[in-house]
Amino acid sequence: MPAPRSGLASAVLEGKLFVAGGVGKDGTTGLRTVDVFDPATGKWAPAAPMKARRANFALVALEGKRLVAMGGDVAGTPVNDVEIYDPRTDSWRKAEHGLTQARAGLVGLSTFTFVYAIGGRGDASGKEVKSTEVW
Repeated sequence: MPAPRSGLASAVLEGKLFVAGGVGKDGTTGLRTVDVFDPATGKWAPAAPMKARRANFALVALEGKRLVAMGGDVAGTPVNDVEIYDPRTDSWRKAEHGLTQARAGLVGLSTFTFVYAIGGRGDASGKEVKSTEVW
């Protein structure tokens, strides 16, 4: 990876590894950064940054065509927003509908046409989320 970070998320799309967000060296500043590793060349390249800074979120490939970034936290406060990345235009857009509940530290899973947001932390106090959303 070009720069160290923690709390990031990753997904594979079109044979490339995307790593996004997280926190930088200071451990508190959320990142919008997205980097792409191409195993064919063995090199990293930047992609368009996400619209929002986020860490401890889920990133999943949807229909093999897009990435979905969901939930996470901003300065320790969980959020419910969702962004969608289109690799053809190298751009992110905010989804029309976010998650029904703010979640950080969640697990994301895609079954090709559906995205699942599982568990996580629902508020800054660490209250656990016991539900699963289908998006």
